Amino acid sequence: MTKNDQLDFMNELTDNVIEKIFNKIIDNKIPESWEGIELRWYLADKFQDCVFGEYTKMSKRKQEYKNTVLVENL
Repeated sequence: MTKNDQLDFMNELTDNVIEKIFNKIIDNKIPESWEGIELRWYLADKFQDCVFGEYTKMSKRKQEYKNTVLVENL
């Protein structure tokens, strides 16, 4: 994947997640009592929902990913 492909993918992914969350807030689906911590948990959950199927298993590919994140301080 080229750098531009990566940027396009990340923009599309994050835009979609944020749009869904904004729509939940606009439609009064998110409790008004939720503050920063609940909204952070919700945001993390919604991004976690983007990971599915074989990608949720601790495969060799995921282990390599976790190692890269750790080593590169990402």
